[in-house]
Amino acid sequence: MIDTSPLVERTVAAFFNAYGHAPELLAFAPGRVNLIGDHTDYNDGFALPCALQFGTVVAASPLEEPRIIARAADLQAADDDFRIDAPIETAAQGNWQNHVRGIAAGLPAFGLPVSGAKLAFSGNVPQGNGLSSSASLGVALGLALTALGGEKAPDKQAIARVAQWSEHHYVGCACGLLDQISSAYGRQDGALLLDCRSLTVQPV
Repeated sequence: MIDTSPLVERTVAAFFNAYGHAPELLAFAPGRVNLIGDHTDYNDGFALPCALQFGTVVAASPLEEPRIIARAADLQAADDDFRIDAPIETAAQGNWQNHVRGIAAGLPAFGLPVSGAKLAFSGNVPQGNGLSSSASLGVALGLALTALGGEKAPDKQAIARVAQWSEHHYVGCACGLLDQISSAYGRQDGALLLDCRSLTVQPV
């Protein structure tokens, strides 16, 4: 069993420090390593990714106003605050806020709910090493926000697509879908056979 307790504790503490109460729910999404099939996701090929023990935890509670407030626990408790009842603007290029804003903007475009929320997140995926830290964050945010919006069984493929859309339109990364699918479907003690033509996923 992967021990995410230190990451959970850090995220819950950041949430409590920001909002003065415990979160209503937690979401987790792992990073990934690709065993076989680099660059095949945008060439209709096959890939064999494997989830890592590292990932991102998002703590969340509902907010009655049409706003999302987010705290990045790993970035000296930096905050973002934006409305979701108007077009969501991007932050400056390269800012972490674009990950949160992109997911919030993308969910309705894919038929998924988004509502006011208070968020805190932290992760332990090594950044800049090709282990999909940004996909882990995007998927975890998607899982948390859709759960707050009332989705009891998350549509993992839709959330992966939202995370990819966010990378394209807000973060500025023209990525394929391998990273997001791997994070959304990754499971312990196995890899995933991903057919990038149909996006079918088979645990192996």
